[in-house]
Amino acid sequence: MRAIYFTSVLIITLLMSSSEAFGQISYGVKAGAGIGTFSMSDQFKEDFVMDPVLIIHAGGMVNYQFGGKFAVQAEILFAQKGGELVSRQVDEWVIGSDLQGNVLTRVGVLSIREKVNFLEIPLLLQYRFRGRQLTPYLAVGPQFGFAIGGNGKAKVDNDFDPWESEKRSLTFGSANADDYAAFDFGFSLGGGFELNLDSGSLTFDLRAGLGVSNLDPRGREAFKVNSRAFTFGIGYKFGGGW
Repeated sequence: MRAIYFTSVLIITLLMSSSEAFGQISYGVKAGAGIGTFSMSDQFKEDFVMDPVLIIHAGGMVNYQFGGKFAVQAEILFAQKGGELVSRQVDEWVIGSDLQGNVLTRVGVLSIREKVNFLEIPLLLQYRFRGRQLTPYLAVGPQFGFAIGGNGKAKVDNDFDPWESEKRSLTFGSANADDYAAFDFGFSLGGGFELNLDSGSLTFDLRAGLGVSNLDPRGREAFKVNSRAFTFGIGYKFGGGW
């Protein structure tokens, strides 16, 4: 894993320092939205389902075109991941305690909605279908996510006494008390097209982000959680084009 990470950083550094004598380099910005969810281990699936949540991303990109139909695109993004865990049946759930230390409960359907914010670095190889005004492409490559924040909220739904918690900040690392692991490695794949303009190009893409790392902070296989993201993005590249 470390070898993949450092190799990717080296490639990004080379891209940033490359001269146009060896290819065509362009820079840009992008933003977008989509849906995020988590895949769960079988132990979770026995009692819960995972519903998607709305997520956003935004950041910058550098694109290096070479060999006529190929390009490498590196991005640095603020990117959200997340999901909503919902119990399959009505049950009694512990929601806290009072000042005397008595346990407080609610009966109903429990749901826990959480969003994790990452500094994400995708490194994508593009195959481009050369066109004059419109350039479609396919893209695939690794992505590296570093957790920088997030929040969560729980609620119990019923017809007579519903309950909802205050929003709380998530924590990251390997300690027993943390919510998620601090690093998320995965792969991104998808496609899109560029609309070439006189001063640059507009970009439109659809992607699936598939996390490989176990986000359980203790690395337990029985409680394995992987990130999933399906996003649409719009960007603008300054310069470049075929």
